[in-house]
Amino acid sequence: AQTVPSVRNIVLVHGLFADGSCWSDVIGRLQAAGLNATAVQNPLTTLAEAVAVTQRVLARPRALVLCHRATA
Repeated sequence: AQTVPSVRNIVLVHGLFADGSCWSDVIGRLQAAGLNATAVQNPLTTLAEAVAVTQRVLARPRALVLCHRATA
């Protein structure tokens, strides 16, 4: 049996050629389950700026990170 983590904050990170709105359906489901869900809204400018934005969101306490990457 798997142990359910006590994490209440979920951070969703989108991949290339998308923005945080791609997680809107998932966020709704997670919030309905009583979790705090946030999608990182990367600036889509430079990798360094995207990393900085993501790091600020991850500075929040006890967050589980789910990532999505674009496929070619």
